[in-house]
Amino acid sequence: MHAAVVDSGARKVTSQVFLTEAKEPAWALMAQAVQLYLGQGDPRHPAGTAHRRWRLLKSFYRPADRADEPERATYQRHAEQMHEMMGPDLHEQVKVEVLVDLLEVIRLDAHTVREPSQSSQKRHGLGLFYWLHLANHSCWPNAFFQSSRNEQAG
Repeated sequence: MHAAVVDSGARKVTSQVFLTEAKEPAWALMAQAVQLYLGQGDPRHPAGTAHRRWRLLKSFYRPADRADEPERATYQRHAEQMHEMMGPDLHEQVKVEVLVDLLEVIRLDAHTVREPSQSSQKRHGLGLFYWLHLANHSCWPNAFFQSSRNEQAG
């Protein structure tokens, strides 16, 4: 899954899934993940992109034994709140358990996205990056990730 950054497009996606225009980047990531779960991709992307991105998202790190974690109850409550804020047509299609799993992935794997020209204190949004999550959960203590792509050049 490529970066999901809160911008006007992400706000639109958020309001399509949830009955609110949430201000937190995590809501935009959740909305985009729900759309991938439902097989709804960005119409600007080729057919099959949503399915491929959903498979990538499903392969993100999850702890092996997470049922007893205290955070699980927090994820459950937050997921129930998000589920209540979904449109009625989505209630039947998306179970709370799916939202709990997605919240956990976002908490464990999302990274802050900043504009290069902005101060390091200002957060622009959140992103899920497949290769970065592998370095983040590597068993090698010296693993790191550095993008060599020039964002301004595309």
